[in-house]
Amino acid sequence: MSGTHTICRLIADGYIVCGLLRRYSSYSGPGHRNLELVEGNFTDAGTLCGAMRSCDFVIHCAAMTGQSGSYDSYRKINAEATEQLVDIAIECEIKLVINVASANIFAYGTKEHPGDESKDIIPHFTESGYARSKYEAVQRLEKFRDKIEIITVCPTFMLGAWNSKPSSGRIILMGYRHRFMFCPPGGKNFVATGNVAKGIASVTWQGHGKLPPFRREYDIQGILSSAL
Repeated sequence: MSGTHTICRLIADGYIVCGLLRRYSSYSGPGHRNLELVEGNFTDAGTLCGAMRSCDFVIHCAAMTGQSGSYDSYRKINAEATEQLVDIAIECEIKLVINVASANIFAYGTKEHPGDESKDIIPHFTESGYARSKYEAVQRLEKFRDKIEIITVCPTFMLGAWNSKPSSGRIILMGYRHRFMFCPPGGKNFVATGNVAKGIASVTWQGHGKLPPFRREYDIQGILSSAL
């Protein structure tokens, strides 16, 4: 879902995009002359290296997002493969890597004192293989800071179109056609996936030192790895 939205946003902003996905059939977004889709697994070094060769930057939003499975299975996909991706990006002389993580990797706050990256992950989320592995990935990437520019974005719970599995969209289906729902106390932060894509697109020109998208005076090619 986030991959498709980001592809559409980047193309709308004038980028040439190479999208890496597991299966061509999983892409539900529109086609475009500036979009090349490559089928393969982002954990495969050869596939990544081949797709990155002509690119300036990489947006990494592929992940194992479910809430079941051993932590080793999460670590392999969300932490170890992410570390390998950045290692290959350095080898391919990529200028910028945008790593899409999660707001769950740091503590939440209140309206008066919102949570931010200065607050460490809290025990509730350390029980989630997804959150823990995303947190581990960010820690692993610190060693690359003097070799490549890395920007990590941390969206909250995303809702939007092209949610083919569905993943986060299940929360909508849970209440669909039900007159009443019983909910536990507390709250959750939601964000439109299209807005997340806009934020990611803005990071590409801010981090890359280029003009903002509405000027479109550039020709940059990027690869987007996605678990579509």
